[in-house]
Amino acid sequence: MATLTLPILQLNSRLVFMPGVIYKTSYSYDQAKLILNRFSNFSSDKNLLKFLDSKSSKSNDDDVIDVELSKDAVKGIIQFNKFFATADSDSTEGQDWLIIGCLPTYDNKDYNDKVATICRISKVYDNDSEVMIYFQAMTRGKLVDTNSINESLMEIEIDLQIDNSFLKQFQKNGGDYFLKVLNFLQDINRFMDEFTFALKIQTNKKLSNSLDHNEKLKYAFLTLSPLANVLHSQLSKNEMLNGFQKLEKLFKNLNQQYTNGTMDSQATSKNLLKLADLLFALFPFTLYQKTGFLFAFNNLEKRLKIFIYSIEFGIRLFEECLNVEFILENWDILKAENVPSSLYDKSTSSSFRSKLISNHLKSLKILVDDIGSKSSQVSNGQKINTSNSVPARGLPLTRNNNNTDDNEDTDNDFAGLTKFIQEIGDYKIPEDAVKLIRKDFNRLKRMSPNHSEYHLLHSYLEIVQDIPWELKVANRENSNFIDLRIAKEQLDKDHYGLQNAKDRILQYLAVLNLHEMINKRNVKNNEGLPRENDKIEPIVIENFKRTSFGKAQPHRQREEKPKQKLQHQTKAPILLLTGPPGVGKTSLAKSIATALNRNFQRISLGGLKDESEIKGHRRTYVGAMPGLIVQALRKAQVMNPIILLDEIDKVVSGARGGMNRVNGDPAAALLEVLDPEQNVNFQDHYIGFPIDLSQVLFICTSNDHHLLSGPLRDRMEVLELNGYNYFEKMEIARKYLLTRQIKRNGLPLGYSPIQLSDEVLLKIATSYTREPGVRNLERLLGSICRKKAIEYSKLLKGSQDLNSIPQGYKCVIKIDDLPRYIGIPPHLTSSQEQGIANSLTSIKFGIVNGLSYNSDGSGGTLIFEMTGLPSSSYSLQMTGRLGNVLTESAKIGSSLIRSILNKNLLQFKNGKYDCLKLLEKLNKMEIHLHVPAGSISKDGPSAGITITLCLLSLLLEKPVPSNIAMTGEITLRGLVLPIGGVREKILGAHLAGNISKVLLPRLNRRDIIEEFITNNNSITKSEEKDHLLTLLIKNEEKLLSSSSSASSQHKNQIFEEPEQWVKEKLGIEIMYVEEFADVIQAVWGHNTEASDDSNDANNSDDDIKIVGIEQKNKFATPLSRL
Repeated sequence: MATLTLPILQLNSRLVFMPGVIYKTSYSYDQAKLILNRFSNFSSDKNLLKFLDSKSSKSNDDDVIDVELSKDAVKGIIQFNKFFATADSDSTEGQDWLIIGCLPTYDNKDYNDKVATICRISKVYDNDSEVMIYFQAMTRGKLVDTNSINESLMEIEIDLQIDNSFLKQFQKNGGDYFLKVLNFLQDINRFMDEFTFALKIQTNKKLSNSLDHNEKLKYAFLTLSPLANVLHSQLSKNEMLNGFQKLEKLFKNLNQQYTNGTMDSQATSKNLLKLADLLFALFPFTLYQKTGFLFAFNNLEKRLKIFIYSIEFGIRLFEECLNVEFILENWDILKAENVPSSLYDKSTSSSFRSKLISNHLKSLKILVDDIGSKSSQVSNGQKINTSNSVPARGLPLTRNNNNTDDNEDTDNDFAGLTKFIQEIGDYKIPEDAVKLIRKDFNRLKRMSPNHSEYHLLHSYLEIVQDIPWELKVANRENSNFIDLRIAKEQLDKDHYGLQNAKDRILQYLAVLNLHEMINKRNVKNNEGLPRENDKIEPIVIENFKRTSFGKAQPHRQREEKPKQKLQHQTKAPILLLTGPPGVGKTSLAKSIATALNRNFQRISLGGLKDESEIKGHRRTYVGAMPGLIVQALRKAQVMNPIILLDEIDKVVSGARGGMNRVNGDPAAALLEVLDPEQNVNFQDHYIGFPIDLSQVLFICTSNDHHLLSGPLRDRMEVLELNGYNYFEKMEIARKYLLTRQIKRNGLPLGYSPIQLSDEVLLKIATSYTREPGVRNLERLLGSICRKKAIEYSKLLKGSQDLNSIPQGYKCVIKIDDLPRYIGIPPHLTSSQEQGIANSLTSIKFGIVNGLSYNSDGSGGTLIFEMTGLPSSSYSLQMTGRLGNVLTESAKIGSSLIRSILNKNLLQFKNGKYDCLKLLEKLNKMEIHLHVPAGSISKDGPSAGITITLCLLSLLLEKPVPSNIAMTGEITLRGLVLPIGGVREKILGAHLAGNISKVLLPRLNRRDIIEEFITNNNSITKSEEKDHLLTLLIKNEEKLLSSSSSASSQHKNQIFEEPEQWVKEKLGIEIMYVEEFADVIQAVWGHNTEASDDSNDANNSDDDIKIVGIEQKNKFATPLSRL
């Protein structure tokens, strides 16, 4: 205890300040001037007092109250700051002088002593027509001697002194105390849930219809209770709910420490009394109870007794006074048919209910008249808060509504805006933005509805209100822990295959779960009760610089207590799903949202050419609106939705096509949205201040991600969704497409009205469709279902059960039935389709199958045709819309063949050809290279070996087998370099139907290994896949490191697990080539060979023998299986 002289302030009749809480109160300019002028000699902000002088209606001469602090008061403030220096050691000079004792006006007859709450004025700012003052209640002070109406000598409660009598009582009954408090808090939670549900029933007819009659009446009586409405209005505010939630955690932790004995009884009892102060501040106990608890200054036993009595009072309030079961039973008895004739007349009993309702309406009229009267004003010029205003930042609030607009109560929209502005401090909105929003709202209040800017400003504020701003104190208890097993089952249920994308989503979910566990651990460690010598922090969310008038700048947190860093968050990845049409990119994004249990929003970017569509229009333009991102947040009503940016490669970029920059570059505007480092402060032009998008999971889709700009593509994690092969299409059609089409076309699902065998599905997939996806396949199945629906309807009798098969209806569809349902197949023979079939004028040589990667992300085969005519000189003509890279490959192939012939590197077993004569023939030949489908542009380096072999075939007049296709880049030295799109090209060869052997560059075997590990369904356990991948990679590195000729032959002809899997799955044999000599050997075998000594300058042409090639071939045996 310490005795000090401090200034005092008389509160209005409804206010009682409790230690540990920051109270936000409003005063007129005159009242604020009288309060703060007494600190004029010590205030560090002179602009504050000058501003109050300019706004005050009274001059200094009119003040009859001496506002100067006495020397004793100055000494008392200095000494008080020494006692409580540890409570706020980061204060700056001149800001700790604002210490004042707040004295309740309510006169509690049970106490002769008067007790004030010692507060520090922590913040003052102008709120248009009033001044908002924040009082940080710190401790109790008993008035000993009142020197004047402004000062008093007080005994200050520095620390709670626990005597032995109190300690024994606590040790004996501590468990019962905690049990009662926790029951009381549970009653509050239960009441809030029931009343909130009752309010939902009034507006949700579907919900109301789902309840039985008695349940409806129960909730109706609850909402009719004035006591229930009063309690709900006081407890439903965000800061109250957050405060009770925090208190419940603190009481539970304290109870656990008391039970386990981890904290001594003296420290536990002290913390119990401190938490009791917070509970009295939050719950609307009576003024008698609050003042009694506050005035129990030296008698801690009495303070604890009042606390327990008040808790018991609250429990009776919820369990007895708000028990509607009794009313419901008597209401049921008052039914005329339930009233015994011996007790009441039937005609009389029927009027009981109407009398009850009539009396209730009369009482409501009295309350309405009381609201409209002017008698609601109380002393000291302050008013009781009867509006929908909510205390800022978790604090009890009294507001002075001097300029209340009568239309606010009738205009629901404006009332909603008013409530949002009053609660704006609870949300994670930048402080500068809060000032601008309040300024615009104050302008709106002063405007006439007929003003030209009224509706523009009103619309802007409504849009800002619609954004689902996150609370500064988030409820971590309701956060969802996602079960990875269930999420995987959901993804597998919705989509077949796509393993890479599914694995990446599961990785993201695992990271989210780990962060959630860290958050719970941090909350448990940081929100537990302090140790014995620690102080319980006040219920406050923000800490402001004191007396920062009109600025409200956040104060730096103390390093030793980083309370704002409890949450451990992860930035959402930016995923790009790229692949050909119809492979399930959009539906996969929806499935991801289902697995994550998040709201899903889709934004179509196809053809977008205005930057304002992304970042919004500036408010100065007519018809300005926020961008698509903000609109998606408004629709989702959460700050962590999944937003799908569909067809992002179709955005019209200012960097392509020479487009003018009048409308900006929408692709460049997406850079900020899709950058996790920047979208924390995403700036929408219409909103005008930063919005945090870090919790949004952006998923983009594209058909060709190479069309995106480099910086934009670099910001996204690319997940390639490749096309499906025939077998995958069969599984998808059987598991997903056919069932969906049967349901869409009205056929009964009780039995299988359409049965398609694997042979029929394979026939549809191969002969009727040529696509990487399954859209056309689903359309064909839909056509079959519609025609079967006609047959079913004709045979169905009017009274027949829909789940039975009509007589004469055939469920099974055979291959011969397909033309009747879906017409003639557009792809009858693959040879005619691909142009391989011979005509009367065609030749068999100079034709080679190549492989291509199409612009839609699919793969296919290309036929390279070459013919030659005698001429005086060599010439090469190319047609078929070939690109620059492809024409360069043709020139490289031509130079390579001429170099080989010039060095006489080709050796023939039968001696049929001579290299020099072949070179002379080539030098006098006009060659024409053509690639069919001339309307389609073709380019790329991967046709190098195809064109080179085509020229050699033409020159030797030796045909290339039509079942062989190849791809690979060629160099002037004859080396075969790796290419991209291996999976799509092999799939295209598979779809062609006539290809059984594919030649690939040796370095592309890694793609075959990756495909084998990823899509091999026979290996289900991830541990087995990892082990097999390790062995394959290790063996591959060993093969590639070998350099001898025998090892070179051995490492090219490989038939291990990956190659066997491709052979079994697609019916294609993979052969690897490292140089052009390997291409010749793979195509023509031992009839024509290429020398391996072309790099040896010392060897003459005579030294090149066929024997050396045969020795190399001895080692061409498959490797043993791993």
